[in-house]
Amino acid sequence: MKAVLKTGKTVDINTSFLANNQYNTVDGQRIFDGEILAIIDDARAGRGVCKYCGAIVNRGEEEKHFAEVEEKIKTCDGCFWDRKRCVCKKEISSDTQVEELPDGRFKETRTVTTEYIMQPYCEHEAQYGHCAHEECRSYGINWFTPENTFFLKYPNGFDEIQVDAEHLVKCGFEKPYTRNLDTGTAWWDFAKKIGSYSMEAAVEYADGAPLRVERFDLANCRKRFSLRYEEGDWYSEEYRYGWRRLDKLDVPNDVRDAVKKIICRVMNREV
Repeated sequence: MKAVLKTGKTVDINTSFLANNQYNTVDGQRIFDGEILAIIDDARAGRGVCKYCGAIVNRGEEEKHFAEVEEKIKTCDGCFWDRKRCVCKKEISSDTQVEELPDGRFKETRTVTTEYIMQPYCEHEAQYGHCAHEECRSYGINWFTPENTFFLKYPNGFDEIQVDAEHLVKCGFEKPYTRNLDTGTAWWDFAKKIGSYSMEAAVEYADGAPLRVERFDLANCRKRFSLRYEEGDWYSEEYRYGWRRLDKLDVPNDVRDAVKKIICRVMNREV
């Protein structure tokens, strides 16, 4: 398994540890989806991570994994939840001693030896209904799927959205002129107001002209999203962690529908 970084470098991934959006390289570096252009020979396909012990499990072999773990910890000796409780107690012997006091009275002392019959029990089972040894099975497996692992669905990342200024304006964006006062560099900002939200096309330029759109930014005073809309799903880009699929875009329906319509226009796709 290899990762092609945005720097152009290709690195080998240590597959003894796998996660949805971060990786350990064989030379001990930690990298994230946000630093990667593509994944080659993704080792996560058809595999998952045990939620209990973190082991990598192949799909179809989960029962084998659970059985192996339970075999290793099948004894309760030393288990945190292993307890003993008294089920009964009985007097097994007694001894009475009589002592004469200085004032002529007598003091009687009786010593009783009691036997406590103890029985082992699992406190975890008493509280949760199953032995702690079965937790591995009850926790289950977190499978890697195209829905929760970006590069499984898009091994080469998203396709480029190539555009020009005229196309973006036709899609509804306004084109205010902006100049960087420090460098003197000028460019067009492509933005549109949708209700209380502002939508912008994050444009990459070449020779002063729009070349491609990397993402679409949507924000108001409380929320901000970096978005792509692909194959009927919303994706949001998080710092370093890269793209993740959203269950829903948490904005009003009319704003969501307007944003979807504009993005599909830009990408020459049907809504």
